[in-house]
Amino acid sequence: MGYSGKSAGKPIHKLLGTARRENPVYATYPPRHAQPEKFVEEALQLKSNGFNAYKIHPGPLSARDAAITVQKVREAVGGAMELMLDRNHGYTFREALYVGHALDANEYFWFEDPIPANDIASICELTNRLKTPLNMSDSTGFLFHEAANFIQMNAVRLIRGTVRKIGITGLKKQMSLVEGFNKFCEIGLAGNSALNAANLHVMMSSINCTYFEYWLPKEVHQWGVTKQLEIDQNGNLKAPTGPGLGIELDEDWISSHKVATLS
Repeated sequence: MGYSGKSAGKPIHKLLGTARRENPVYATYPPRHAQPEKFVEEALQLKSNGFNAYKIHPGPLSARDAAITVQKVREAVGGAMELMLDRNHGYTFREALYVGHALDANEYFWFEDPIPANDIASICELTNRLKTPLNMSDSTGFLFHEAANFIQMNAVRLIRGTVRKIGITGLKKQMSLVEGFNKFCEIGLAGNSALNAANLHVMMSSINCTYFEYWLPKEVHQWGVTKQLEIDQNGNLKAPTGPGLGIELDEDWISSHKVATLS
C-alpha cells in the first residue's frame, strides 16, 4: 500500500478514502507506579502538557488500589479529560468487576483488556454488568476473525486493532466490519514510527476510531524516520500529506543501530 501511494503521489489515506483531517490522541505510559498518588501526578502532568485524554496502566496494583487510583485521578483532573484503564488481561473476573464498578462511578471512557481474551463467557458477563465499555483486544492472537467473533457474540462494545498485527488492508477491513455493526474500532500502538504512520492513515480513512494511542516516553516508539508525528496545540494529529506513508527513513539512524545484514 505504501508503494502504491508513492507511485500515485498521494498519501495512503487518500487511496483508502479520506474521512477526516485530524484525530485526537491519548497519552499513556507503561506500568511504572506502585502508589495511586503517582498516577495522579502523572495525569496532572499530562494535562498540563496539553493532552486531553489519558490511559492508566495499573500494572501489578491490587484491584483495591486500582479502584482508588481510578477515583483519585478523576477527582484530580476533573470531567474534561477522558480517562481509560488497561490491565493487559491481568484481572480475574471478580477483580475486573470490582474495578469496573469504580470505572462506572467515575465515568471512564473504556476498560481495556481486563481479563484474558479467551474467556469469552466472562467477557460477555462483564459487558452486560458494566456501564463502561470493554475494549478488546491487544493480545497477539486477536486478529480479524477473532474481532468478527466478538462482534457476532456481542461480547464487547469496542474492538482493538493495529497494522502491526494485520497490516493496512487487514485493519481497514476490520474498521469497516466493525462500522457495519455501529461499533468503534480503537487502534493500538504499532510500535515504531513507520507502523504508527500506517495506523494514522487508516484512522484518517475511517469514522469509527476515537483516539490515536501515544505512548510515553516517546522514544519508545519514535525512531528510524527523519520527521516524527507531531501533536498540535489542541492535542490532535493531522492527516499526513506526503505520498505513501508520508515519511522518510533516517538512513543514518538505521545504519548506526544496525545489528546484522541479511544477504
